Amino acid sequence: MASCSPCALHGEVDPQGVTDRAPGTLAGIQVMPLDRAEQAVSTDSNGTWSLTMPGGLSVVEARGDAFVPGIAAVPRTWLDDPTRSVRVNVLVLAETAELHRTKFDTERDPERGFVVVIAVGPTAADVVDAEMTLDLAHPQAFGITEALVPVPGNRTIFHSQVFFPNTTAGAANATVVTAKGQPCLGPRDVPVRASTVTTIYFDCP
Repeated sequence: MASCSPCALHGEVDPQGVTDRAPGTLAGIQVMPLDRAEQAVSTDSNGTWSLTMPGGLSVVEARGDAFVPGIAAVPRTWLDDPTRSVRVNVLVLAETAELHRTKFDTERDPERGFVVVIAVGPTAADVVDAEMTLDLAHPQAFGITEALVPVPGNRTIFHSQVFFPNTTAGAANATVVTAKGQPCLGPRDVPVRASTVTTIYFDCP
């Protein structure tokens, strides 16, 4: 656990949709420690942000008028580590329904959330074929190919992440185990909320 208090955390907001967003469209998104709007900062034109996290809190949220909001939870060991950049995923609001249909062959359920689990290892190869599970109900998990095509399954393919669309709201506990059978370290009881993207980061050996 990080011994800093308060602690620094930085990263960028990453919109997910069916089209690429033009540069310069990401300024003014509000990023804050979870549920602490009074401590919000605004992103610059590249979507980058930097926060002071109170009391060792390691969960941030991002909100913008054009986006489905996002939450990102990281291991506490990432706090005050300048080498760790945290990507907060959000969905482009106007493209959310189409994204679910075209990428994940499902209809978006606004009463459920969208979960992304990401494994980070010493090298990209260390987190290929990692198995990811989620204890909240979800209809299907998807790995992502090199061509950014979702494929049903709960193992990483080329990219070190697995998507869980239409996940039941609640407190999520994910697990990540590498292809060598080594467990990874990540946050527990991460909030999954209706019409929100929750990204959960794991540190892998």
